[in-house]
Amino acid sequence: MFLWAMQISGSKIARLTSVSEPTVIRALSEPRTICCNKVLNAGIKLGGLGKTVEIDESKFGAKRKYKRGRVSEGPWVFGVVERGSQKVLLFRVPDRTRETLVHRLITTHIRPGTVIYSDQFTPYIPLNQLGYIHLSVNHSKNFVDPDSGAHTNTIEGVVGFGQEEVKVDVWYPV
Repeated sequence: MFLWAMQISGSKIARLTSVSEPTVIRALSEPRTICCNKVLNAGIKLGGLGKTVEIDESKFGAKRKYKRGRVSEGPWVFGVVERGSQKVLLFRVPDRTRETLVHRLITTHIRPGTVIYSDQFTPYIPLNQLGYIHLSVNHSKNFVDPDSGAHTNTIEGVVGFGQEEVKVDVWYPV
C-alpha cells in the first residue's frame, strides 16, 4: 500500500515484494476504487473569479506504428489544470460528448466565473452560456490565439507526460 501511495508501478511493486503482478494489481484495485470515489465525491473544484484553467481531452495508452494512422485503443482522458496553482484533475471518460465533458465534469469541478482555455472542440461551445469565460485556440492555425493569448500548452504538457509516465488505471473513472 505504501509503495502504491508513493506512485510506484504495480510491476515494480511485484518485483520489490516478490509477489506476482496480477496479485498486486488485484490487491490494489480496492484502495484505488476507494480513492477514486473519495475524489469524485469530495466536491473538488478548481478555478473561480480571476483564475484560469486549461482543459483538454486525449486518447491514452494507444500507440501508432510509425506515428501513422488513427489511434483506436485505450481510454479517453479529460484533464483540467489550474494555472498558477499546479492543481490538476484527470478523469477517465467513456466518451467525449457534451453531456460527459461539460455537464458532468466541467460544471462539477470548475467554479463559475473561471476563465477556461480550450481548443475549439464542439462540446465546449456553450461554456460562455454556463457562467464561464471561455477562450479557445484554433490548433489548425495557431498554438496560441493571437488575439486573446489563449493556449492549452500547460494541460497538453501534463497530459503528454501522463501518457508516457503514468499507467492509465490510476485516474479517476467517471
